[in-house]
Amino acid sequence: MSTPIEFLENDEQFMIVNGPAGTGKTSLISELIQESIKLNLSYDAIAYTGKAASNLRSKTNGTGKTIHSFLYTYDYVLEDDTNSWKRQRLVKFDDLDILFVDEASMISSSVEGFRVNKVKTYLLQELLLAVKDKRIKKIMLLGDSHQLPPILEERKIYNDEITNAEIIFDRSESLFPDSMNELILKDKYELLGSDFNLTQNWRYDDRLKSYQLSIDLRNDITIRDSVKSSPKKWVVKKTGRNKLIENEDEVIDWVVEKGSDFSFNNVRVLTFTNEKASEWNRKIRKKLGRIDTSTGEVAEISTNEPMMNLINKEFSQFYNGDSFVIKELLNNPLPLEGDGDCEIHGTCKTRPDRPSSLFIQKARIEIYNENITFDKVVSLINRGVSPDDSKLINAYNHRLWCDFATRNDSLYKNRTQSIEEHKKWDDARKTDEIYATGIASYAYASTVHKTQGDSFEYVVIDLEDEQKNLKWLYTALTRSSKDFILYGKKSIKDWF
Repeated sequence: MSTPIEFLENDEQFMIVNGPAGTGKTSLISELIQESIKLNLSYDAIAYTGKAASNLRSKTNGTGKTIHSFLYTYDYVLEDDTNSWKRQRLVKFDDLDILFVDEASMISSSVEGFRVNKVKTYLLQELLLAVKDKRIKKIMLLGDSHQLPPILEERKIYNDEITNAEIIFDRSESLFPDSMNELILKDKYELLGSDFNLTQNWRYDDRLKSYQLSIDLRNDITIRDSVKSSPKKWVVKKTGRNKLIENEDEVIDWVVEKGSDFSFNNVRVLTFTNEKASEWNRKIRKKLGRIDTSTGEVAEISTNEPMMNLINKEFSQFYNGDSFVIKELLNNPLPLEGDGDCEIHGTCKTRPDRPSSLFIQKARIEIYNENITFDKVVSLINRGVSPDDSKLINAYNHRLWCDFATRNDSLYKNRTQSIEEHKKWDDARKTDEIYATGIASYAYASTVHKTQGDSFEYVVIDLEDEQKNLKWLYTALTRSSKDFILYGKKSIKDWF
């Protein structure tokens, strides 16, 4: 069996690196990038989500992008029926000696990418076929096979640069997703390679209860080759009453106690659904006096509250899932041009219920990627949005597009006249600071899925909103670096 360092120079085409949270998978990528530079190898590093790609960049001196950004680009074609130019997506990337794929357990053969010429494409297939065709000479897939199942369906937000995903689980899933399955890569794609297991924990104290439980659960899942048992029954049997809180107000008090001195970036309530996360966010904010009604989620953003970006913005390198705290509001809110009744643009005519007026706020924020914290200046829509309100997120993002089109009227009108004009329009969008504005929710609570690549000192696991999947519990447990509690209303005797 070859090591990751040896893989850089041997005859293998793939290596699967599998290991629990805290075993240094992303740090390994950083080390291998340095070795690749010494060997004069061309390389890149990618991840499925914007959050994971952001985490990659934090640990690799700036290398890292989403799989979508790596695989897809645009060409321009002339439509015969309208005699106008439009963009056409295609799969195209530079040839590489080696490609590193972080959080690879989040993709499988069924995970769709963008459509190309109206035909579905599949992310893992595109990557592995590129290896087979030697456009990518080697691929290293790093992940934790016991973390959350692959994403099987996508819900596209209208804007081309954005992909928000709904998490839908394959009820017949095996222990290993396709991307972490050596046999599939060998038999289906006829590739030569091997796997390598990381076992040394670098992140957690070995005596930490959540870490001990996660390893116990990981072993249990492996031995039974089953993930479909109830997280409630498994974890309560292991912890007993001392970790279980049945009173919601006590949970909120625990969160407030742990987070008040740290802008709550050190604590997170973990749920399965965005709806339940929004409910916890409202109740905690109400307890803190941030809102005085039960429906106050949509409110102006404020300083020193935990927030999460909900949309990928490449120019500002501000990604879906980035956790942050606003430290300072830098100027007065700036109104967006255009309005909710705009009918100048074709897409505006087809989008009802758009907000009539929105403002953007420039802010100095602190972004948190695991144990890395850094300052950044970004622009934000000045209203917090509930993470389960996809229609409102869509509407806000379209208002940013309408603002850009209104400010660049000549570019908008001329964009279909030639390839050059369309490129001018696209290039202007890519480098427009206002168009790169983020849209954020409050993040006292979030889904477990949104925390891929994150860790928090203190975690609440909402067992009343659990996913009937032990990988959900395993991932939740690995988010905690100090302590955790369980929330559930039912009597403990009902969980055995």
